[in-house]
Amino acid sequence: MVFAGARHGSDEFDGALTAVERTLHPRHLIGCSATGVLTGTEELETGTAVAVLAIAAGADTPLPPPLLETGVRADARAAGLRLGRAAAAQLGGAFDNAVLVLLVDPHDLDAAGLLSGIAEGAPGLTIAGA
Repeated sequence: MVFAGARHGSDEFDGALTAVERTLHPRHLIGCSATGVLTGTEELETGTAVAVLAIAAGADTPLPPPLLETGVRADARAAGLRLGRAAAAQLGGAFDNAVLVLLVDPHDLDAAGLLSGIAEGAPGLTIAGA
């Protein structure tokens, strides 16, 4: 999974994806561009950055299907709560080695509300994303 700051040009996006593919040889690769890049310990909103999350799953451990939530801007906390509960149900409440990855357009987003809703619906689940 690749998150690239929006200040990158299209040729830089291609280079970042090529580097990830050559280094990790992933079966699946997804990502998005964003105005900011977050990791577990850092946030960068004004410069160029790329965050890469490598997820190791054995051939017998399929990734769960993606969750889609609409209405995030109308009520971010309620949308986060629905997402958290859906993720908890999908994972059977077992959050060891699990990460909920958010791909969301941050424009006019109440990020604190969204994250607090997810945390209430799935306490202890690690969250990453853009």
